Amino acid sequence: MSEMVKNMEELVLDGFDDLIADALATISKKQRSPTPNRKIGSHHKGPKTGLRVTVDGQDINPGNANEVFATALERMGLERVSQLGIRLSGIALVSRQPAMGYQSQIRKGGWYVTTHANNPYKKRKLEEIGAALGIPVAVEIDR
Repeated sequence: MSEMVKNMEELVLDGFDDLIADALATISKKQRSPTPNRKIGSHHKGPKTGLRVTVDGQDINPGNANEVFATALERMGLERVSQLGIRLSGIALVSRQPAMGYQSQIRKGGWYVTTHANNPYKKRKLEEIGAALGIPVAVEIDR
C-alpha cells in the first residue's frame, strides 16, 4: 500500500512541476511583451493621452493633462470658475478648501482644483467653462 501512495505522490508532484513551469513561462512571456493598454484591477485603461490647451490666445504646456487642466482653469480665473458651481465626482471642481481624503486635487494659488477625470471630460468642461465665461478656449487631446 505504501508503494501505491508513493507512486501517487510522484504523479502529483510531476503534475505540479509541469504547472509551475507553464506558469513561469507565461509570466516571462508577459514581461517580454507588454501590451499598449493599461489595466487597473479588472478595468482596462486606454493608451495614455495628453491635453493641448489655448486660453485667450495663450498656449498652456506645463506637463501632464492634470497640470494643463488646472493651469487652464487658473488662466480663466479660479474665482470665476468656482462661482459656476461645477462639481466633479460630487466634489467642487474649484474650491478654497481641499476635499477631505481626496487626493486628486492640484493646489493653484490658494485654490484646489479637482482633476480626477478622463481627458475627453476635461476637454468638454474646459470648453463649457470658456463659453460660460466668454473666454476663447481651444482644446485638443494628444494621442
